Amino acid sequence: MSKYTKQVTKEEAEELKEMRKAAGLSTYKIAEYMHCKHGRIELLEKGGIGVDLDFLKRLKKRYQLIIKYKNT
Repeated sequence: MSKYTKQVTKEEAEELKEMRKAAGLSTYKIAEYMHCKHGRIELLEKGGIGVDLDFLKRLKKRYQLIIKYKNT
């Protein structure tokens, strides 16, 4: 994990969960795409934990791309 971490707020956690659902993915599937355990995704969606900023940016970008191409 990078030295650059931030605390995930409840609002950000809810946004992540909504993005995942909009993308039509399970926590298991996005974890597979992100090369992590599904428990990490579940913890992020609950909020209140620290997360590597790079991981958070990559996760949001992945969701945005999936949603974009799902809706075309």
